[in-house]
Amino acid sequence: MVTPQEVDAAIQRERSYLNDSSITGKNNEIVREIMKYRIEMTGLTDDEFWNSESTREQYEKALLMGLVRQSGLRSSKAGIAQLGEAVLIVVAIFVAALAWYGLSGHTIDFTNPFDLAHPIWLIVIAQFIGAAGEEIGWRCFLQPTLQTRMGVLLSSVVVGLLWGVWHVGVFTEGWLYASSFILFAVCLSVILGELLRGKRLKLPTATTFHALINLALLLWFKEEGGDAYAMATMAIATLIAAVCVLIVHSVRTGRGTRKSNNTFPELR
Repeated sequence: MVTPQEVDAAIQRERSYLNDSSITGKNNEIVREIMKYRIEMTGLTDDEFWNSESTREQYEKALLMGLVRQSGLRSSKAGIAQLGEAVLIVVAIFVAALAWYGLSGHTIDFTNPFDLAHPIWLIVIAQFIGAAGEEIGWRCFLQPTLQTRMGVLLSSVVVGLLWGVWHVGVFTEGWLYASSFILFAVCLSVILGELLRGKRLKLPTATTFHALINLALLLWFKEEGGDAYAMATMAIATLIAAVCVLIVHSVRTGRGTRKSNNTFPELR
């Protein structure tokens, strides 16, 4: 939204600039001549032109377009930063899990991506498509729907529980494996809930995060073979990551609130 005061200020700046003879240069002179000719074409006096509704409407549109461009740029930068944060969290989870898994005396069984049954590029595409299909339901529909009735954190926990139980095959691997997987799913859901908090464009980040988790599990852990210790390790590492994300985002929100409280609101 552009206020009348902002339009007035923009017109005054432009008018002062055009009438300032101390600002020289070939381009500036051309602009002055163009504006002088434009005013003459309207048949209005200088004051009538600058105070006319037509001029105000044009400057209001120009200011709105500038705000739209700035908003789009900020959204793009925010989206890239959000994706980067999601990737870093995935890396942190697996570094912590693999470190503990190795230090506790277990063998890290890395699978060469070129030794898989299908080409790695096909697997990556399939993982991203599958993750996108799931996230349309979980994070783009169910989570926002729940958030109309409860907070982000509680909504994330509910979605995570449903997400975990939805993988019914985990219950055939025993209670330790199943409970670890559900904890893992809930913690991932909490992380995604915080990453997507207040964001309109959810699918790219949710899909990337989900697909990277699946790919990393495929290459580095034996959890799909029913290794309860591997699954528990992943669950604990993800729990630690979720707590850290909650703390960091809480601090960020607190800083933003204090900053806004120290700023006089603009009257509109």
